[in-house]
Amino acid sequence: MSYLETYFSPTLAQLLGALCVLVVSLGLTSIGAAVGGRNRFVAADLLCGWAVVVLVFTLVGITTPLAFTSIAVAMAAVGVACMGYVWHRDRRILPPLAGKILVLTGPLLFLLAAMTPSQWDEYSHWLLAARYLFDFDGFPGPGMPTGIMDFPGYPYGSPIITYLVSRLAGHLVENTGAIFHVILLVSMALAVIDLINRGAQLEKRSSWSLAALGFLSVTLFSTTFVQKVIFTAYADLPTSVALAFVALLGWMAVERLADDDRAKARTYALQLGLVLALFVDIKPANVTLLAFVMAGISLAALRHPKVPIGGFLKLLPRMLTAAIVLFVGWKIYTTLHLPYGSMAVRSFDQWYFSYLGQTLSTIVGIMVRKGMYFGMMFVLSLIGLAALMRYRGSFGQLAIIVGVCFAGYNLFLVFSYIAIFGPGSGPKALSYWRYNMHLGHLGAACAAFGLALFWRRSVYESTRNWWPKTGLAAIALVVILPLAFAPKIRFDVRAPKTFVKTVGLEMRNLMPAGSRVFVIDPLSAGFYAKLMRYQLYGVARLAGDIQASSRITPVDLRDKLAKTGSTHAFVHTQNQAVRDGLGVDLKAHNAHLLVKQGTTWQLIKSWPYPGYLQPQDIPD
Repeated sequence: MSYLETYFSPTLAQLLGALCVLVVSLGLTSIGAAVGGRNRFVAADLLCGWAVVVLVFTLVGITTPLAFTSIAVAMAAVGVACMGYVWHRDRRILPPLAGKILVLTGPLLFLLAAMTPSQWDEYSHWLLAARYLFDFDGFPGPGMPTGIMDFPGYPYGSPIITYLVSRLAGHLVENTGAIFHVILLVSMALAVIDLINRGAQLEKRSSWSLAALGFLSVTLFSTTFVQKVIFTAYADLPTSVALAFVALLGWMAVERLADDDRAKARTYALQLGLVLALFVDIKPANVTLLAFVMAGISLAALRHPKVPIGGFLKLLPRMLTAAIVLFVGWKIYTTLHLPYGSMAVRSFDQWYFSYLGQTLSTIVGIMVRKGMYFGMMFVLSLIGLAALMRYRGSFGQLAIIVGVCFAGYNLFLVFSYIAIFGPGSGPKALSYWRYNMHLGHLGAACAAFGLALFWRRSVYESTRNWWPKTGLAAIALVVILPLAFAPKIRFDVRAPKTFVKTVGLEMRNLMPAGSRVFVIDPLSAGFYAKLMRYQLYGVARLAGDIQASSRITPVDLRDKLAKTGSTHAFVHTQNQAVRDGLGVDLKAHNAHLLVKQGTTWQLIKSWPYPGYLQPQDIPD
């Protein structure tokens, strides 16, 4: 296959799905713009509209038996009405520069339109949660089928977007997350552009250059750009963007109070309240970050010499009410109907203090390897600490919020590793870097503001002639990088994953409905069992699996197959224990489907690996 065929070849259905993502995003933006009013922070329109939709779906969905299709139709009508209203009021729907950023990101969006899901958490939860909403038109609960996602009690803020896009397209748009996350990055770029304008006063510069610079600031230059997290259905990017907007809106509300502009302060507080409600409906653990970001905003208000504390306290109901209502409502619903066994804090005598040194050592190692991000956050936190001691202007106020979030969240992570996680995960500081990515866009936004201020105050005269060339370079980077680095962005194009997807679809026609399939994969960590479970959705159920950590004997394998009532076995990789346990001579470098016939196993079909000897030979 040629380069273009491999990476830039979306089907008509995929192009339709991508278009539907853009349409839904436009509807959400229109709702957010209508609710925010003229004084709003326009960069937050998309997230505010998303929050309104999430509030409606969640509160109606947990209190009434109304089908989600009916809610979707109603919200579509609201979106169209808001579009007309905003156009009449503002003579525009999209925020300034949004259209230019979308044009510049056209190659990236076209590349992602051909993408397919490929990551662990997509197949363990997020994609399955969205598929449940699409298939059953409501939340899991009383009178509804049991879902096979790992955490049915997780909130559905992100899956609702996939549901809306899929309902509009008429089929499940599996790569909604990857495309919608680009739209979220556009919103984040608009916020950063606003901060750059505040600091560097670039309003009269080339808008195309500024659009490109803003997008690069939240992607390539953000210090936390990891394509395998951003261009997926994972909830980490929405968490990072929503946190950044909560902090920025809180900071702007405080600044407006200081200027005695109470109308704008109330509007920003209202927008903050909506985004905060969305924030808690993205991931359960975001409640912890909510506490830290609100503490940072409160400290910034207390430290500002011109902010009336009474005025700030009056804004708190606008900031917190929607999030509290949504969180409490969903918590009651899940407690009654969807207990999902979340991790709990161990009793004090069971805390793993003996692993604390190893945990901290691992964390320090991660900080060194990710020095750009942690260096940026430490510097911003020190600036915030200095601003706590003596007022240092608006940049210092924003740095206070960043510092509280960074210090508080990282201390919480250390606490979690010894008080919640087990001895297998705590010393390894499991997902420590990924958790810190939740703070990445807040840090990038604050750093962009600080650098813009520094540039204007200190080096403007000596570097102002650099802008035309710098702006052209930024435009070129945004347009060319997706074309040049398509293999890095299209990480879904990996032969073993494509192979198992294809085999899974073929297996659907080789088994009767209701089959119970046991996945045998002793050379992998367990990902392909999750993938096969998804590929067989609606035809067969995953009865169990064997992976590298299982270390089974032939007797163990036979016992597991019998205890799980498996009717079929999919052998992705094999060893001698597998061959002896099944009692079948399996050809090497092949995947196999077997069926149980009485007390023996019979081979149905084999598939040779396409161009490799073992799946683990192909880097992921």
